[in-house]
Amino acid sequence: MDAALEVAAGGPARALGGTAVNGGVLARVEVAGAADAVTVTATLGAAAASFRLAVATSTAVPALEEAEELRQAGRFDEATARLAALLEDERPDVRAQAERKLARVVRVRGEPARAAELLAAAIVRDRAEGRVSDEFQDRFLLTFIRLYVDRQLGEARQGLDALAPLAVGYPEGAAVAPYFRGLVAVEGGDLRAALGLFREAAERTVQLGVEDFQQQALQQWSVALGILGRHAEAVALMREAEARLPVGANPCQRARLLNNAGWLALRAADVRAHMDNDGGEAALPDPTPMLEEALHLSRVPCSEPVDRANLLVNLAYAALDRGHAEEARRRLDDARRENPSPSPLVEVWRLLLEGRIAIAEHRPAQALAWFDQVEDRGERGAFLEARFEGALRRAEALDMLGRAAAARAAFAEVEVLLEAWSRAVPLGEGRDTFLGRHEQAARLHVDFLVRQARRDPTAAEEAARVARKSRARLLADLDWTNRIGALSPEARARWEAAVAEYRRARAALDEAMASDWRLTQDRREATAAERTAEHARLRVALDAALALAGQSMAPAIAAADLPRPGDGELQLVYHPVRHGWVGFAVTASGVAARPLGEVDPGAAPDRLADQMFGPFHADIVRAGRLRIAAYGALDRLDLHALPWEGRPLVAHAPVVYGLDLPARTAAPASAECAVVVGDPGGDLPAARAEARAVAFLLERRGLRVALLEGPAATHDAVRGAIEQPEVAILHYAGHGVFEGRDGWESALPLAAGGRLTVGDILALAHAPARVVLSGCETARTADAARAGGLGLAQAFAAAGAGVVVATARPVDDALAARVIGALYAGDAADTQPRSSEGFLDDIPASLRAVQLALHDTRPGVDWASFRTLVR
Repeated sequence: MDAALEVAAGGPARALGGTAVNGGVLARVEVAGAADAVTVTATLGAAAASFRLAVATSTAVPALEEAEELRQAGRFDEATARLAALLEDERPDVRAQAERKLARVVRVRGEPARAAELLAAAIVRDRAEGRVSDEFQDRFLLTFIRLYVDRQLGEARQGLDALAPLAVGYPEGAAVAPYFRGLVAVEGGDLRAALGLFREAAERTVQLGVEDFQQQALQQWSVALGILGRHAEAVALMREAEARLPVGANPCQRARLLNNAGWLALRAADVRAHMDNDGGEAALPDPTPMLEEALHLSRVPCSEPVDRANLLVNLAYAALDRGHAEEARRRLDDARRENPSPSPLVEVWRLLLEGRIAIAEHRPAQALAWFDQVEDRGERGAFLEARFEGALRRAEALDMLGRAAAARAAFAEVEVLLEAWSRAVPLGEGRDTFLGRHEQAARLHVDFLVRQARRDPTAAEEAARVARKSRARLLADLDWTNRIGALSPEARARWEAAVAEYRRARAALDEAMASDWRLTQDRREATAAERTAEHARLRVALDAALALAGQSMAPAIAAADLPRPGDGELQLVYHPVRHGWVGFAVTASGVAARPLGEVDPGAAPDRLADQMFGPFHADIVRAGRLRIAAYGALDRLDLHALPWEGRPLVAHAPVVYGLDLPARTAAPASAECAVVVGDPGGDLPAARAEARAVAFLLERRGLRVALLEGPAATHDAVRGAIEQPEVAILHYAGHGVFEGRDGWESALPLAAGGRLTVGDILALAHAPARVVLSGCETARTADAARAGGLGLAQAFAAAGAGVVVATARPVDDALAARVIGALYAGDAADTQPRSSEGFLDDIPASLRAVQLALHDTRPGVDWASFRTLVR
C-alpha cells in the first residue's frame, strides 16, 4: 500500500499528485508569495511523517532582471556595466545579488581570478544571511574555477565539504553536489569515487526534476565509462543524456553535449587503432561530424558560451587520428588564435597534440620537447590521464631518437603510472576493459625491448617480464597479501576492520536469503531487487578494503616475484606488440623472443599451432613440462589441445596455464586436511556421487576430510571449513556460474540460496593450496578481457591457491564425473585403480593422463575444457 501525500505551501493542505520516479513521487508545487515554508506529509494507516522546507521570497529588482536578461543573451559588456552600477546600491541584498551575477559574467569573459574573488566574498555573506540556495550555487561555480582554472583540487573538495551541514535545507543542492564531487574525483584520477558520484547525481537529480544537471551528470558518467574502456555503454549513456536535454535548450547546451560525445568517440577510436579488433566491440560514432556541429552551434550567443578553442583542439585530434597531420596543425593554430590563454587542462592537451603532430611529421626531437612540457604540467596539475599519455609518447620519441637507455627508463615509468592508476578502478566496474584500453603501453614497451634484444641480450628477458606483468596486472592487484605487510599499523587495522565488516554483512545476507522462499511471489520479486542492491553495496565495501591494501604503494608484482622456470620446464609467453604478436620461450638458461606476425584466434587449429609453436619447436622438444602465459583472446583458447607433431600439445608434456602471481608457502604435509563440497543445490545427483567418491579416495590416502553435501553446504559452513589453516585441498562438485562485468558476479552456488562469490573468495583468510572446481565455466574469464581476466579459478589463485583445476566452459555432467573419477583414482588408462597420491603430488601430469585417455578412447568429448591453472 502506498502512502497518501499532502502538501501545504502558504495555503490549506491539499493532496499531492505527481509522477512515480525512482521509488518516490515527483510533483511541482506552486508556492504562495507569503509562504515561509513548504510542508509535505505522508500518511500510511495510523502513521504519519512530515518534511518541512523553509523558503523565502526574493525581492524583484528590475535592474537585476535586466542584467540577467543581458547575460542570458550573451551581451556580457552591457551586463557588466549594469551590474557594476548596482554594486553601489544602498540595499545590501541588491549589492549581494549584483556581486553574484557579476562573478558569473566576468568568468565567461576570461577573468576567473576576479570571479573567484567575488564568489568568495558572496559566500561569506550567503552564510551570514542564511541564503542557503545562493551559497550552494556560489560554491558550485567556485568549485568549477578551482578545478579547471586554478587546479586546486584540495580547495575545491573543501568548498564542497562546507555544504554538507546545509544539505537538509536545500534538497536540490544536495542532489547536485555529487555531480561536482564527481568532477573533482575524476580530475584527481579517482575513478572509484567518480563513477559512484555521477551515478548518484543522475539518480537524485531525476528524483527532483533537476533536468539540466541530470543530463550533465549523465554526460560525465559516460565520459568516466569511456576512460574505463566501456565504450558501448558510454555511447548509450551519452545518447540518453541527449534525449534528456531540456525542451528549448539553448544551442550552447547542445554544443557542449556534442563536444563531450565527440571527445568520448575520439578516445575510443584512438584505443581501437592500437588494439586487435576481435569483433566484440560495438560500432562507435564518427567524432568529426559531432564536433563540427558543436563548432557551428557555438557561434550563437548564450549565458555560458562554449569553449570554441577546446572544440578546435578536439577537431585537431580527430584530424590526426585520420592521418591528416596538416589539417590537425591548422585546427590547432585556429584554437590558439581563438584563445591564446586557455585553462591548464586544455593547455596540457594542446601540448600533447603538438607532440603527436611532431611524431606524425617525423620530428621526434621537437616532439620530445613538447612531451617534456606535458610531463611537467601534468605532474604539477595532477592531470593523470594527460600525464600518462605524455609519458608514453615521450618514450616513443626517445625510441625514435635512438636514445635507448632513456627510452627504457621512460617506458618503465609509464608502467608505474598505469599500475597506480589502475588501482583507482573499482572492482566489477571495468578493470578488465580499463587495462585493455591502455594495452598500447605494454605493446610498445615489449616491442621496444624485443628490438633492443638484437644488441642487448638482457632486453629479451626484460621484454618477457614486461609481457608477463602486463597480463598479470589485474590479478596481482587482487593478491592483497602481497602488499598488506607493507601497510602502517593504522592502515592495517582499517583493512582488517573493513574485511571483517564485509564478511559479517555477507554472512547476514546469506542468512536472510535462506528464508526468502517463504515470501509471497510479489514480495519475493521486491526482495530480489533489495538483495541485488545489497550485493552491489558489499562489492563496493570489499573494493574499498582492497583499495586500502593498495595504499602500501608496494608494486602489485615485482620482477623478482615472477615464477622462474624449473628444471625441464618451458614457459611460453605470448603478447601483442606494435604490429602483430611476439612469443617468448623462457627456460632456466635464458629467454628467446620470436616475432609471430598477426595472430587470428579464430584461425584453424593447424595454422594456429604452426604459428605459435613452430618458432619454438626445439624448445618444446626438450621440455618436460609446459607453462603457457598468453594475453587476451589467446588465453581463452585451448592451447594445450592444439596439434603438435600429430597429437595434442599436451601429449608431449603436461601443460599448465600460468597466472604469474608470486608463489606462497604451502601448508605442511603433516597438517593436510581436505574439504569436499557436493551438490549444494540438491539437483545434481552425479555431483553428490562424485563428492562421496572423492572424499573416500582422499580418506584412503590418510587425509582428514570434511564432506559437505546438499543442505549442509551453506555459505557459512563452506567458508568456515576452507579457511582453516590446515586445509590444503578443496574439491567442489556442483554448478558454476560465470556472470557480471569483470566476472565479478561469478559464484559457486551453495545450499539455501547461498553463493560463494568471487568477492568471498578474495576475502578468504586462507585458501587451500590445491583446488578442484568440478562445475561449469569455473575457469572462464570475460570475453572482453584484454589481459588476464578474473573468474572463479583465478580468484582462488589470487587468494593463495597454488594449483586450480577448472573448466573453461559448460561441461557435461557425465564427462565431469568421468574426468574427476579418473583423476583421483589414477585410472586414466583404465588400468587397475591405485591411490590418489600421484594426482595430489602432480596434478598437471595426472590431468594430462586423463585427457589423453579420453582423447584416444572417446573421440568427440570435450576433454579440452578442463585445464590446470597455477600461480
